[in-house]
Amino acid sequence: MITIIGSGAIGASLGSAIAETGRDVEFIDTDAAHVAAINAGGLRVISDDRERRITAHAFTPESYRGEIRTAILAVKAQHTASAIEGLRDRLAPDALVLVAQNGLGAFEVAEMIGEERVLGALVNIAADCTAPGEVTFYGFGSMVVGSTGARVEREGEMLEMLGNVGRIETTDDLRGLLWNKLAFGAVLSATALDHTPQLDTILAHPRLVHGLLAEVFAVADAAGIEVPDHDHLDPRAFAAGASPSAVSSAISDWVDYQRPHQKPHSGIYRDLAVRKRKTEVSAHFADIVKTGSAHAVPLPLITRLSRMIAEAETGERELGPRNIAELEGLAR
Repeated sequence: MITIIGSGAIGASLGSAIAETGRDVEFIDTDAAHVAAINAGGLRVISDDRERRITAHAFTPESYRGEIRTAILAVKAQHTASAIEGLRDRLAPDALVLVAQNGLGAFEVAEMIGEERVLGALVNIAADCTAPGEVTFYGFGSMVVGSTGARVEREGEMLEMLGNVGRIETTDDLRGLLWNKLAFGAVLSATALDHTPQLDTILAHPRLVHGLLAEVFAVADAAGIEVPDHDHLDPRAFAAGASPSAVSSAISDWVDYQRPHQKPHSGIYRDLAVRKRKTEVSAHFADIVKTGSAHAVPLPLITRLSRMIAEAETGERELGPRNIAELEGLAR
């Protein structure tokens, strides 16, 4: 049995792909309506070429009574600790948890239950949870899996299980890759402040994109974290002194690569504009800000962007192009 903890866009997409291999999958989610819909009619998965239903049991954390031996954690970053703490007593002695989140949650989970029981993943899946019991899948980019430090006995078993998901790679540098995704996430957070499709915003505002990426990569560099090139996002192209023409070229290449498997808007935008709920931006930025502060790296764009997202979450700030203009005014 594979237990999906957090059954939104990422969790539902991974769970449905695994279920199609014939493996038993169960879902745990805090959204009672989502859980009820899955139990009543299965998980409906919509994509360009087909629509299918995955039959599976679903539970809220409070109603779950099983034992978890193999799990994928895909909750929002701010719920990582509470999700693990709430289900800790349900973990089997040899439990293996794959942390498939944005941010550095894998290292947080490893501190809670032990490195030898945790794998982390950089996940590039374009999907939205569009209704209770329903996920719309736009495409799969890549998935890279690695440990947080210690050897994980059941890593091969997990990789075999993920075989139906798409192109799976492994890494010995999970932390560096996740910092690459943090940088990408910072850019997507900015695009979420406007209704324009995210890739169009990225192309139209290279100075802002450069400024955000340069700040995140500067923090990683100061902390001695080597961030690799991944999915055409190369930190070397966005160094502080890079020329505008070189940056524009790098952004165009990055967008061209992303466009076939990117949805119009990020999950952050959907949280702000559609679901009207708190995003995971503050949790992601906390890692950047904490590390930047420790190494005296100034973060004017990240700081302002964090405040703007918080204002949008509470309804104090309306989404629109003026937000992008305000941020870009701070970019050097």
